[in-house]
Amino acid sequence: FKDERIFEYAERMKLHLAMRLIQRHREAMAIRWAQGETAADAPDKFDQRQVALLNEFAKHHGIEDHDKAVEFTAHLRQVAKRFDHTLVENNKAIIKLLRDPKAEREQYLALTKHFTDFRDNIDQKRAAFNTSIIDKLGGSAGEVGRMTRDIISSSSYIEGLNHYINNDSHSVEARDVAKEYLADTLDKTCQQFKLALRDVNSLPPTQRKTYSEALKATLETFTEQYGKELSESQYKALQGGLESYQYQVNKAHSPSRGFSP
Repeated sequence: FKDERIFEYAERMKLHLAMRLIQRHREAMAIRWAQGETAADAPDKFDQRQVALLNEFAKHHGIEDHDKAVEFTAHLRQVAKRFDHTLVENNKAIIKLLRDPKAEREQYLALTKHFTDFRDNIDQKRAAFNTSIIDKLGGSAGEVGRMTRDIISSSSYIEGLNHYINNDSHSVEARDVAKEYLADTLDKTCQQFKLALRDVNSLPPTQRKTYSEALKATLETFTEQYGKELSESQYKALQGGLESYQYQVNKAHSPSRGFSP
């Protein structure tokens, strides 16, 4: 009788897990970010990171969302059957996530807080450095100047991120978050190169000279250090910015085609 009760409990739990998995995108299950809902408002719902993990899990195991051609209960039972001993044993983290997203989120935040603190610290140091070179570059120079100063400090910033990622003493979760942030930083830097090179020629002559020289010198160093790590789209952003810059230079030095007075 006891074994029968355990079996019934296990079957109900499998149905419960299957239900939460196949309905992970529903409003009742996932935080409604578009409507301004946050994890603090709905702690028992899945956040965006968690939904992405569940999507990857479902895709890896060939578990489809509800097919409208199949009656819902039948589909639910089909998915529930997939939650056998082997799947559960090999995916304990996903099972914990399905059962209690709030607890999983709290554990994740605790493990990644070390990187968050590290990032805040290097952000402050970067901001201080960027401010310290404004006068050397001849003034703030608006948005072009802001992006250029970010570009100048990008190498040491990326170096700090790589050092953190390669430190085995940090948790796997924290290092994974750092890797994602590094990828975003590389992408942002390439876009800043593109925009700053495109617009730098619009600056007044003195600032144009100092900021142009800083951009070109930093671009050369950046491509030498990280060229092999860049995606095709990131590389195109750099090339696009450089071509735009060169076009503006050529245009400024080309002789006028109008008639002389």
